[in-house]
Amino acid sequence: MKTYELLDTGGRIYAFEVNNSGLGRKGVCRVVETIPGTTIIRRPKFLSWFREEVFCEFDLDGQTFVACEPYGDNSRFWIGPEPPRWLPQTESVRDAFEAVRTSRVFRWLGFILGAFTVAVGLMVLSDADSGTDMLKVLPGLLLGAYLINFGLTGQRSFRVRRLRK
Repeated sequence: MKTYELLDTGGRIYAFEVNNSGLGRKGVCRVVETIPGTTIIRRPKFLSWFREEVFCEFDLDGQTFVACEPYGDNSRFWIGPEPPRWLPQTESVRDAFEAVRTSRVFRWLGFILGAFTVAVGLMVLSDADSGTDMLKVLPGLLLGAYLINFGLTGQRSFRVRRLRK
């Protein structure tokens, strides 16, 4: 994944940005989980894109880092220490994000297939005469919703994870 480095006056990286269309907010947390020695303090809440700028907070070697979407509707996520300053750990966090390879082909394919599945399911449902036909269509609608969610957000699960205490 392409990262955009933010440098201090000494030319050292103090934070970086990544495109938000590649991962989504929960995807950022999944990448952070792969970094050895990290502990996630806060994950995105329900409808976080609507109500919170800072959506992920994590600890790495005793230093607090945050991931946020400045101004609430930005094309990039800002990731760096809180408060912003140079730390040697920032480069290892950036390296983890650069190692991520998101496949837009699979996401677009999932979205198109999901939209088609939902559309066909709704057409069948509109012609249904009884409630038993709905039971036959419901699994297809759920699969279509799952694929649309994957296509839009890159999330592979609807699961809600609880914070570890």
